[in-house]
Amino acid sequence: MVFRAIATVEAMESETPKAVLAHWERFAEAAHAPAWISVAPDGSVLASGGDLARYGMESLASGCCLEDHADWSIGIFPLDGGGLVIERLEVVADVWADLHLIRDDHAHDFVLLLDVTLQAREHALYKQAVNDLQLERQRRSR
Repeated sequence: MVFRAIATVEAMESETPKAVLAHWERFAEAAHAPAWISVAPDGSVLASGGDLARYGMESLASGCCLEDHADWSIGIFPLDGGGLVIERLEVVADVWADLHLIRDDHAHDFVLLLDVTLQAREHALYKQAVNDLQLERQRRSR
């Protein structure tokens, strides 16, 4: 969904008012605390930015091995072909993120982390409510 939103914004830049785009950008930043990492083919960090501390990577620095800071990155880089989205991954205790693994036109790999903790909690509550209802139905049918 985020890829589509980003692509849509890029495609609409010429026809969408700048005020609308600026608002969308502020909203996305406030709602999802984005962070990004540029990753070399050997898995080392080339550059990074955004709210990395939220995802437990405050000590991430250029030249370090991403795998030493993020278990989810083990064996992923270099990306093979297009991108990949890993949804609702608990990256540190009680912090959930959607990870967007992106390869650009120049074969550079990037990670975009978007905080989805609130959505993950809501999903867990929903699943628990469904499970409780199913257990109650089973109990009543006996």
